[in-house]
Amino acid sequence: MKSKVIVFLIVVVVAGLLGGCAPSNTTGAVGEVQEKQAAETVEDVRMPIVQVQPLGVTLKAKEKILFAGVGFPPNSDINVYITMGQAVSNICYQLGNPKTNEEGAFTAVWVLDKGEVGLLEPGVHDVPVFVEGDNRIAYVPIVFIKEEKKE
Repeated sequence: MKSKVIVFLIVVVVAGLLGGCAPSNTTGAVGEVQEKQAAETVEDVRMPIVQVQPLGVTLKAKEKILFAGVGFPPNSDINVYITMGQAVSNICYQLGNPKTNEEGAFTAVWVLDKGEVGLLEPGVHDVPVFVEGDNRIAYVPIVFIKEEKKE
């Protein structure tokens, strides 16, 4: 009798584990609505991503920094801020006033001028990139390297 109870418990536990791991079958209108809601939720929470090339930039005039971003609202103006001297500056003008395409992606190039080089501090800068009115912000690091003077 005791062995029958143990066998019964093992069968119940195994059946419970297998049943609990089986995929749920959401068919029909309810399943379609759930799938659509899940897809919309994923799209709503997608965080924007921005990268720069090169990551390490020598502080000298005419150095170029390429910005590339995805995951922003479509057809929107991009804002990029960086600390120069004692002030935080929006560098959108220097980037050519970038705007995302219909897929929410953008590219822009910043060519450093002599005045900016004098205001930028060597080291790592954490640069926020965002669209006004959207609460999602992408941060991209840029490393500014002091130009070594040749003697």
